[in-house]
Amino acid sequence: MRDIASRLALSLLVATNWVVLADDSPAAKDSLPELVITATRTEKDREDVAQSLTVIGPEILERQPERTVGDLLRDVPGLNLNVQSNPGMKRVGIRGERPNRVLILIDGQKLTENKSMAGPPMLLTAGSVERIEIIRGPGSVLYGSEALGGVVNIITKKGGPHPVGGSLDYTYDTTTKGWGTSLSLAGSLDHFEYNLSGTVLDHGNRRTPGGTLPDTGFEAFEGSAYLGWREEAFAVGVRYDSYQSDVNSYWDYPTPTLPAGSIDLPDWDRESISLFLDTFDPMPHLERIHFDAYYQTTYKKLDQSFNMFMGPRLTDMDVHTDNDQDTLGLSLQLDWRFGNHTVTTGADWRRDGLDAASDTTIVFLDNLPPFQVATSSRDEASQQHLALFARDEWQFAEGWTAEFGVRHTWVRSELEWTNSAIPEETTRDHQTVFSAALVNRSLADWTFRLGYSQGHRFPSLQELYTQSTSSLDGRPIMPNADLDPETIQSLEFGARYARGALDVDATVFYSQSEDYIAWRSVGPFYQYLNIEESRSFGLELAASYRIEMSTAAALTPYLVGTWMRKCYEEDNGATSYDTGNPLIQGRFGLRGDWNRAWFDLFARAADGVRDDSPEPPAGYDTTAGWATLNLEFGYAWHQAVGNGIDWRVSAGLENLFDREYVVAGEWIPAPGRNLFVKLGCTF
Repeated sequence: MRDIASRLALSLLVATNWVVLADDSPAAKDSLPELVITATRTEKDREDVAQSLTVIGPEILERQPERTVGDLLRDVPGLNLNVQSNPGMKRVGIRGERPNRVLILIDGQKLTENKSMAGPPMLLTAGSVERIEIIRGPGSVLYGSEALGGVVNIITKKGGPHPVGGSLDYTYDTTTKGWGTSLSLAGSLDHFEYNLSGTVLDHGNRRTPGGTLPDTGFEAFEGSAYLGWREEAFAVGVRYDSYQSDVNSYWDYPTPTLPAGSIDLPDWDRESISLFLDTFDPMPHLERIHFDAYYQTTYKKLDQSFNMFMGPRLTDMDVHTDNDQDTLGLSLQLDWRFGNHTVTTGADWRRDGLDAASDTTIVFLDNLPPFQVATSSRDEASQQHLALFARDEWQFAEGWTAEFGVRHTWVRSELEWTNSAIPEETTRDHQTVFSAALVNRSLADWTFRLGYSQGHRFPSLQELYTQSTSSLDGRPIMPNADLDPETIQSLEFGARYARGALDVDATVFYSQSEDYIAWRSVGPFYQYLNIEESRSFGLELAASYRIEMSTAAALTPYLVGTWMRKCYEEDNGATSYDTGNPLIQGRFGLRGDWNRAWFDLFARAADGVRDDSPEPPAGYDTTAGWATLNLEFGYAWHQAVGNGIDWRVSAGLENLFDREYVVAGEWIPAPGRNLFVKLGCTF
């Protein structure tokens, strides 16, 4: 019966853009155009953007009963959350590209990760977020390395409309018996603006239809402060962020050589301070000068403990890792206008530093008395990126716009000090990428876009220089200083039709990648190698239709989802479409609005997958198809006190039939039937 339900749900899904994310009420359609910044690094009407773009605005962030920033992204077309064994550490993959090939930005500044095989998690809470913009497809021309699959830019809260204001939210989750509290104070007075935010999350172990899972709880704390000054010709702002977390890791994948184990992340913290400076219209043809600087540190403590066989001998191995990373970034951007040409030029510089220390203890349990071996490693490495970029937007006819972009990046990587057998060395590399696009809005109610883009990813410091330990079987993963950068070429065509109550958006894409970096077995250990190419193609399609029931009530059936195929091709000619990506996935449902109340009854579904990706373990990792029925609802009201208080309450009932399933990209069974409640106000 479960398989039949999954197939019925999947038969209704085609693939998507996320129309339901936008406010599709008549008032919203008649309002000013929505401005976005990530796709062009300048403010631009969303309808004129050539890239596939999703925006999650303040109204969705306030209204949606979601647990984390990652949960807000799980219905974006072409996007997969990669949780693996850490519920509190969500990572993002786009169009089949894994999280280490997706660029995460916070206010346009890169969230760096040089010591993780899985890519950067989102080290912030939803309480500090103003909006999220997601580019689907390569974004390396404007943003550089890691943007092969796309870019997620998380834009934080700034000032408010009154001298004193803010928001307060409280959440409760029956899945974990967990809670969260978020408080934000914001305001503006004359030219001065400020924001102070704090969030605390405390979630216990996850409850599933099969029982409560040990080691799946997490805690997080975030505090931030923003101060700014804004006037007609000048703006400046400074921001401080601190994020601290304690994340448990669920471990339940024993192998013949690794019968038992545990992983713990008692610390994964981020701290940053940033500054921006804007001047507007400083001289003829120059519309804006933008300067951006930031300093960011991340600290990760990882404890791993395994019972494992070394040949016939049973051992107990404990690995304790401390990773300190620091990033200093500078960016200068000039926005020009020459007649029908809007030109963006600029330079980015970034230095990443890594201090990685690891202590390993191996106890041979079959010795009497047990025999112990202890080793310690320490690596200090750095990587510098310098890039020049330019982009030209040319309105060459009424309703027609052409875009061209280029970026050249120079990279210097250095292993500065080590106590391992790997020699200290320096490597240099460089890469040029291009993009071109065409947008047509000459037909009433239609927008067409056609784009070609290139992307690249330089090897991380871990892949180049530092040794790691596989949690699959305890074997070492050796670096490789001779790695080449990964590259991708992508072509996409999109069309949108919006007239009256009907809104339909479709994107077809094709991507080809070369020199993928993956770790493979080389004798008694693993090593990073350039071993393969990949091809992916798919369709993202969305539709919504608003049915006006009265002046105050409306029903909106909608559809969101993705159809995609991805194929790996290794150097030996072997190919496989079993790459861990569902053929079809998405969401469809019925949303209702009545005065200040709303509901959303919807199904989520995904096809089953098999994963024969290059990284071990060998063989297929199979995840069955699944479908869940869910209900979200809420109510908002206004209290006339002072400047007014806007109250809101929302709730989500997830997995109503209490199905047992696992989402592709996760190693943990999904929650069973659960309730998530959010109560908040804006004042």
